[in-house]
Amino acid sequence: MIGELPKLSPRLLAIAEMVPHCKLLGDVGTDHGKLPLYLIRTGRVERAIATDISSNSLDKLRNVLVEDSAADQIECIVSDGLLAFQQAVPDVVVIAGMGGKLIMTMFQRAPEIRDQVKRFILQPNTNESELRSYLHQQGLRIEDETCIWDAGHFYQILSVVKGVENYEKQSHYLYGYLNLTRQNPTTLQLLDSEYARYREIQRRLEEQGMTGEKPDRIKQHLKWIEEAYQHYETERNHTQI
Repeated sequence: MIGELPKLSPRLLAIAEMVPHCKLLGDVGTDHGKLPLYLIRTGRVERAIATDISSNSLDKLRNVLVEDSAADQIECIVSDGLLAFQQAVPDVVVIAGMGGKLIMTMFQRAPEIRDQVKRFILQPNTNESELRSYLHQQGLRIEDETCIWDAGHFYQILSVVKGVENYEKQSHYLYGYLNLTRQNPTTLQLLDSEYARYREIQRRLEEQGMTGEKPDRIKQHLKWIEEAYQHYETERNHTQI
């Protein structure tokens, strides 16, 4: 029996649109498994390995697959990170909804598997700049990226392949060189949001008469946001830092 096409959130849909046609997909931290199901049923991938560290989370997908024709195309594995792919390395691996530092840890734990994957689709919830820097250090480059707004949060999504790349500006690591040079409109909204947040922190610190490392960090981050704004042609009136 062919099941219904899963309804994806804007975040998952943006991730799905970045996945190229491939024979084998790996989805790390799949939880409900909507992403691999969607990609199988739309014909974008032929087979998928859905992994999660929680067996209870994978049961959600297993229950859907009991009487579903996609059951033969999706393998469910309880595993941590990339270690699920020791027997069969996917062409494309999605790691989404986790902190950037956790994604780095997954890469560090399984370098042999990491080096065999042709493309990663990464959606870190935090530490985006640290992740981008780490990818460059590992001989990986960001071939494509986007920024989307979903359920009250901004999400940056990266498509990563092998290659040499380095950014000259910290703002590119924070918000994405491609996002900025393409003038991604949601990235501009992210900049506006972050600018307002850091300015408010700066105002409160000034009211408290605080000096030293924390105010300096806030001031530096505001300068990086101003640096990022330079990619947008829209005239913006901000208080001089």
